Amino acid sequence: MNTHRAIFTSLVVILLNIPTVAWAEDKQISYTLNAHNGSYQALIEQAEAWAGKLIEQAFTQNSSLTEVAVSIIGERNGQYVPLLTAKVSRANWQESPQTRSWTQYYSSSAVLLGFKQVQPRANVVRLPNREFLNRDVASSHQESNFYQ
Repeated sequence: MNTHRAIFTSLVVILLNIPTVAWAEDKQISYTLNAHNGSYQALIEQAEAWAGKLIEQAFTQNSSLTEVAVSIIGERNGQYVPLLTAKVSRANWQESPQTRSWTQYYSSSAVLLGFKQVQPRANVVRLPNREFLNRDVASSHQESNFYQ
């Protein structure tokens, strides 16, 4: 009986001395903004503000969180387009809690949401010169590297 108790005590001591592993925890958040009113610049400023609030809120609510990624989507007339993505670790956020430092912006979103119009470029078609037109088409098959 004493041997069982000694084994049990040894097992408990061993288990208590095993270091615990801390798991890194990441969180991804998506948020959609209505882009019907205002300018594109105002929309981006609103998106940056929301990204900062969501990052701060996530780190405050969960102390084991090590990284947060926030995607802000703009919706206008049924079009859903990514405006920005911010991804930051807790350590970097504590060092510099400025959303712009950790944010990737999508420049085509202004066009896709209809805030900016793309000016179509005129396509210039160049016609072949006279030498090419007068050239014997059959002679092209005489070239040394033609389909050999």
